[in-house]
Amino acid sequence: NDLGLPNSTIQLPIAQLGCVAGAAAINRAHDFATLKADNHVLIVSLEFSSLCYQPDDTKLHSFISAALFGDAVSACVLRADDKAKGFRIKATDSFFLPKSEHFIKYDVKDTGFHFTLDKAVMNSIKDVAPVIERLNQAGYQQNCAQDDFFIFHTGGRKILDELVRHLDLPSDRVLA
Repeated sequence: NDLGLPNSTIQLPIAQLGCVAGAAAINRAHDFATLKADNHVLIVSLEFSSLCYQPDDTKLHSFISAALFGDAVSACVLRADDKAKGFRIKATDSFFLPKSEHFIKYDVKDTGFHFTLDKAVMNSIKDVAPVIERLNQAGYQQNCAQDDFFIFHTGGRKILDELVRHLDLPSDRVLA
């Protein structure tokens, strides 16, 4: 209402996807933007991790969750024409790693959500890296190592090092 958006505005709430929600939002925004040449898509992202904070939970993964994740709000506008300056999305895709739902999750208890992190997530890069390489080849016709830049949301150095190793990325171009 405050923005004066038309009644035909499409709203698509994306929730409970954790870290992948941003990529999912960009993929869907790209889909909507390419429907018509003059479409503009506003992505608004809100995360309130403090709602899941459990001060009495002394497990290591609870500490990791409290240390890594914080409350944040961000927004961006995406459009599909060539009139705007900025980054270009040339391809989008998605991949779901089977039997990975236990890697990072929240246990629901009487006291709320409790973050759990399985060590298996550290070993998943060897399975995901070939898919990343294949998607990059399909969308950009080049190896990941040839990309202009890399953006990874890894949560830690170990996973970043695994990506560098399995994607054969030049380590001097990757900063933590």
